[in-house]
Amino acid sequence: NEGDKGIWFEAARVSGPNLGVLSVSFPLGTQRDLAYLEFVPRQGILGTAVYDIVAKDTTGGVSPPQSFTVRVIGDNDPPSFATSVGSICVEQGSACKVDTLGGGCDQRCVDGKGYCT
Repeated sequence: NEGDKGIWFEAARVSGPNLGVLSVSFPLGTQRDLAYLEFVPRQGILGTAVYDIVAKDTTGGVSPPQSFTVRVIGDNDPPSFATSVGSICVEQGSACKVDTLGGGCDQRCVDGKGYCT
């Protein structure tokens, strides 16, 4: 009887680095054909990997594999800004920052495109 079968999914990495964990779940109270894939990346690991997912049942049946490519391209770091000089020149009429250490305007700003405030 088809209704008495237990069905589950197995996910396996078939190529690429171990980027994280791929899992399949069925939320309670949803349709039987609705499933969620969740991928949790490992911290600091970047790259591309291919995973196969198969459905299995308690009578020994196995579905053909479905392949998924996962690409982790970087961490979601907050934006930052840094400079190694005491002043910054901003082009096209924007203000230049006064060099607080040297007390003057950065020479790159005295070219007609920017000015010191």
